[in-house]
Amino acid sequence: SLFEQDMPEDEYEVICIDDGSPDHSRDIVEQYREKHANLVLLVHKENKGLGGARNTGIRAARGKYLWMVDSDDRIKPNCLKELIEICKENEPDVLMFNFEKINAFGEKVERIEVFKNSGVMVGKQYIHTFFKNDFIYHLGYVWRQIYRTDYLREKDLYFPEKVFWEDTVFMPKALFYADKVCSVDKICYQYRINPSSISGIYEKELRADMIFQFAFGAGKELLDFSKEIQKTDEEIAKNLYKKACWYINSFLFRLLRTSSIQKKQFFQLVRSKRNTIKLLLPYMNHFNKTLCRYPVIGYLISQVITPFYRMKRQLKNQKQQAL
Repeated sequence: SLFEQDMPEDEYEVICIDDGSPDHSRDIVEQYREKHANLVLLVHKENKGLGGARNTGIRAARGKYLWMVDSDDRIKPNCLKELIEICKENEPDVLMFNFEKINAFGEKVERIEVFKNSGVMVGKQYIHTFFKNDFIYHLGYVWRQIYRTDYLREKDLYFPEKVFWEDTVFMPKALFYADKVCSVDKICYQYRINPSSISGIYEKELRADMIFQFAFGAGKELLDFSKEIQKTDEEIAKNLYKKACWYINSFLFRLLRTSSIQKKQFFQLVRSKRNTIKLLLPYMNHFNKTLCRYPVIGYLISQVITPFYRMKRQLKNQKQQAL
């Protein structure tokens, strides 16, 4: 899809990052590189995760603007020229647009239309004008906007590496600190619903390390950012603080859906990362605080209440099906 565009290929570059992929994707990229001179392939010697791959792209990009396209998604045909023209006219730090969800066959599933055509405004003003209290529901989504490359470098906006949920804070931070933000009401991105993606695996397998990083990794990053901007914009900071607390307390209802082995591994992580957990205890509810303060007891309690939780979920599903 990156080459199905209405502008000469010598006016933009496509950077592909091989982060140690175990499949044949690099072979496919090599085949494309024979046909497209603007394709750049960069290879990591060791796996750095999605965040590390994006950082490599930010540092290597020669273009004035940067669009982070995930490998299992697409961009709409012939959208690039118009987006670049908007960037030339307005010179934003961040340009935002809408997207749609597609299935494994590329068929449209749902349109997500959040943004309207806007004038250029400061990032904080844009958040208050278009997001208001809904800002917390639009975290992540780094592919739903185009960034001015030097802006990311100047503000040192990079991703944490070798972790999951590396993009939770990136989007709100990039938007908050921007001097010039604008949006268009066009759908330019196609997000593929992929059970094999990180988010798909998270919901399907519910691994202990993913649950831990979602709650305590992404949660802490969001919490730190809310504190960072507290004096600058109390309202946005308050909304992000609430979302951070939700992240931090989110582990239990996911943990109760896992196997005994995953529960045990989770509380082993809690015990081994005691210093991190200690910092987050004040932001947990009383029950979760008890589970994490005493990991062995936490494991036993989670085992005891799991059957009741699953029974409750089953009854709820049966009721919904009856309705």
